[in-house]
Amino acid sequence: MRLKTGIHLHWALPDALTRAGHQNNVTIFPAVPNRWLVTRSRGGSNEKQWVVESDFLSTENPGSVNYPYIPAQMETIQSGRPFRYLGRNLPLEAWQPTTSTTDGSYLTLLTAVGYGEPTFAAFYPNCHSVFGFYDS
Repeated sequence: MRLKTGIHLHWALPDALTRAGHQNNVTIFPAVPNRWLVTRSRGGSNEKQWVVESDFLSTENPGSVNYPYIPAQMETIQSGRPFRYLGRNLPLEAWQPTTSTTDGSYLTLLTAVGYGEPTFAAFYPNCHSVFGFYDS
């Protein structure tokens, strides 16, 4: 993946959120935060803020990563594709705190391994719209 020109921010999750537990012979990863506030400040009044919604699912690609389609996590079937796009960012002034919208849905549980990829949260190309941010 070639990165676009601009600022790329990728954050690491605390170790406690990236380690699995075992219960009744089942491996369980803890839920991770799904909202992040990103602030760009160049001094003075030239500040801009965004909210990253890590658990947002959509059929339209707002520059997000592909996420395998899992019917149990979707409110309605939106298309015949076997995937959705995960994550988005919005300017803070446009963001509305919600868990359901008309143009997409939200995951019921977001973990550090995403759809089962062990390096999901650690490798920027896997999670650039989930645990990362791009400012052109």
